[in-house]
Amino acid sequence: MKALIEILKATELFAGLSEEEITSLAAISRQAQYPSGQIIFEEGGVGDDLFILPEGRVSIEIKIVQDTVTEQIYQARDNEVFGELALIDGHRRSARTRAMEDLNVVAMGSQELRKLMDANHHMGYVIMGNLARIVSRKLRDTNLSLRNVLMQQKYIFGDLR
Repeated sequence: MKALIEILKATELFAGLSEEEITSLAAISRQAQYPSGQIIFEEGGVGDDLFILPEGRVSIEIKIVQDTVTEQIYQARDNEVFGELALIDGHRRSARTRAMEDLNVVAMGSQELRKLMDANHHMGYVIMGNLARIVSRKLRDTNLSLRNVLMQQKYIFGDLR
């Protein structure tokens, strides 16, 4: 696995931070391994960690029929963050994540990260700005996907006006 400092530097969430700020983030980070197919966190679970994916693929999935059927809504890839909503509100997870291959990830407690951001306002400002861009992009992508599904549904069922 890449060195922790290099992983954090390559992650969009932490772009624009100083070496010292990245080092303080490394101090609250931990590495974890997940074999292919393993669930990293469940939909509805407590959102207390965010994750950084140095390399590989993670499937972001939602339940569409109780607990029996899920659908992939997004695929996180190299250097992406996932589970980032935990940093914003700490609510229950809105989706589950599953390793699509054997993975090494970096996990960071959202409470510890918020404490660092409170203590260093520059760090907090930069991270929240980056987070806003990440969440906005994901929302935009989700809206486009939803539009495509709705248009297909209307076309198939003849309700296109």
